[in-house]
Amino acid sequence: MRAFTTSIEIIILRYYLLMAVVILPWFLGLKYLSLLALPVFLSALMGISFRSSKNKSAKAIELKIPKTEHKIEKVA
Repeated sequence: MRAFTTSIEIIILRYYLLMAVVILPWFLGLKYLSLLALPVFLSALMGISFRSSKNKSAKAIELKIPKTEHKIEKVA
């Protein structure tokens, strides 16, 4: 589960699901079921992707920065 990795199409579909999860229980008279909208809302807001990552054995990339020496000369 990774945040901010889902596509905009999935986010839009989650907002449609959010509306359905809120509206349908009110029409059915089961208002407490609209609490299920909170996880749907948070997953759409944060863009959480529930798919497993393809490369599970990914290693961290080590960034090597060459050392440079800077000399400061006093100008009179």
